[in-house]
Amino acid sequence: MTCGLIVMSRVGLWGVDLVLRQMVQETTNDSNRVAVFGMGDSLSQCASLCMYVVVSSDRFTFSSLAIGSTCSLIGALVCVWMQMITVDRKV
Repeated sequence: MTCGLIVMSRVGLWGVDLVLRQMVQETTNDSNRVAVFGMGDSLSQCASLCMYVVVSSDRFTFSSLAIGSTCSLIGALVCVWMQMITVDRKV
């Protein structure tokens, strides 16, 4: 059962990731697209490094990592939503 829940959570995460990337591609100018995705990938790698540091420490639990992941996802959605508003797109 735990394995099934992990698979379901990953499928949901991948779905949100695809939707966010599509939204950014549609709203970003061609000249700025490489910089936007480059910055996003850099932040993702930085977050992965921070996650490895946190996991190697005994002070943090899985629940704190899950809460941090959820907050990061909500932050990404807010950033995309704000970017869509600034280019006068309908939400």
